[in-house]
Amino acid sequence: MFLCAPAKDFMKDRFDEINQFPGEFIPIPGTYDHSTGMGGIPKTFFGSIPQFWIEPNSLNIKCPVHILHPENDELW
Repeated sequence: MFLCAPAKDFMKDRFDEINQFPGEFIPIPGTYDHSTGMGGIPKTFFGSIPQFWIEPNSLNIKCPVHILHPENDELW
């Protein structure tokens, strides 16, 4: 298995915070410019996330695992 810059699912811990933002969008921090010029992420996007959550230790991986993650990743 090869994983390229895998990320922990940080949304599971913060999922309840989504509805605290007024309107239909979650603001994007000012340091991130989306290529579409969109000023936020639609709340409906976050509603589709839970079906993809994987519980810790629920995967029975029996193959070699290689993880590539850059050392200078500004978002890490």
